[in-house]
Amino acid sequence: MNVSLYLSVRNILSTLFACLLLVYPAMGWAQQKGPDFHGIASVVHDVVAEDGAHLKVFELAGNEGSSKVVFLMHGLLESANILDGVAADWHARGYKVVIGQYRLAGFGRFRSGGGPRNGLYESLRYDWIAGFRKTMEIAGGRLISAFGHSMGGLGAAVALSNPKLAAEIVPHLEGVTMANTPFDFEDGAPALRLMARTFVPVLKAVIARDSVDPLSTLVEFLANLKASRNPVVRASGRMVEKKLLQLTAIIMSRTLIDTEHLSLEAQERIYKEEISQVPVQVLLDFIEAYGNGQLLDRDGKPLLTPEDITVPTQVVVAEKDTLATPRSMRGFFNRLGSRLKRLITVENSKHVSIVVVDHPAGNVVPEVINFHDVPNGTAKPTAEIVVTPGKKYDTRYTVRLASPGKGCLGPVRVFIN
Repeated sequence: MNVSLYLSVRNILSTLFACLLLVYPAMGWAQQKGPDFHGIASVVHDVVAEDGAHLKVFELAGNEGSSKVVFLMHGLLESANILDGVAADWHARGYKVVIGQYRLAGFGRFRSGGGPRNGLYESLRYDWIAGFRKTMEIAGGRLISAFGHSMGGLGAAVALSNPKLAAEIVPHLEGVTMANTPFDFEDGAPALRLMARTFVPVLKAVIARDSVDPLSTLVEFLANLKASRNPVVRASGRMVEKKLLQLTAIIMSRTLIDTEHLSLEAQERIYKEEISQVPVQVLLDFIEAYGNGQLLDRDGKPLLTPEDITVPTQVVVAEKDTLATPRSMRGFFNRLGSRLKRLITVENSKHVSIVVVDHPAGNVVPEVINFHDVPNGTAKPTAEIVVTPGKKYDTRYTVRLASPGKGCLGPVRVFIN
């Protein structure tokens, strides 16, 4: 081959290769494959929150050209994967689906990282907005619907109560659904609130003495206690773990899922796989808030103000929820500053029922989506709608349930103001 021709070809190939390197990220080849959500592929994005926490955000494949986008956020003791059935429902309705994940939630390479401090306040103040900003980037100017379960809805409420953040996100927000979101705990069980007020100071004293790593999860913290050279600390670790397992059973049976669906083995498994993975500081902050009856920031000021939330808002209430109680959520609903708002009461259900029922067989989440599918300003008030819910729990949970085929949800009553 002629030397000059060889050099010309080499230069052309080098130039093409350099161009490929420049467009590589834009073409999506550099994106990391994420988990499947009910059989729908995803890519995972690394997002850095304002305080430096490295979070995971999952973008589901499909519906690329849709005009509809939704941002989903999970609750405390959960991770993004618990929303895969909910995500499938939104996806089936034509939405581009993005799922956020709180700090230190998730498992393996899909686990979110932590920041300098990893309490409840930091999670609510920095994580939801970080995920929503990434969704704004993905949406490219399209309006976004938001759905949050429990603490996921609380993150939205905190952001919308912050004047600076609200000014940033409201122009991009079609509407928001806050499902089973605990806004205050005044209606909490007195015995549990007393236990919380007693438990937190003791645990905080142990943490302060042992200088616990701010990234520690509950399981790591207890493992360190049980491995201590001090026999008293070791005994304390075993006792705390036993009490937490008992508390888990109480919370599960009275608040989260119907008792008949959870064997002791299932309760232990959920404790080890979900609850024990929560950051210690988040758990302490939450228990402290439950004991005090309200959610406060680091300066002792209320974390949210319902009157400042003016976007179209849907509130979902579980009739048997003793964490986000119907009375508390109805009070929050009545205080909302939104001109267009809707309250859904799901009868005979508990705190996590909406995210563990079989999808898309049930009609609870599809009814929730209906609120977002109606263009703003055209929704007509409806006194009551009865919806037949799903007949069984999500198949991912059947191995955990004593009676997986037995339905737990009753009719859904929808009230629109």
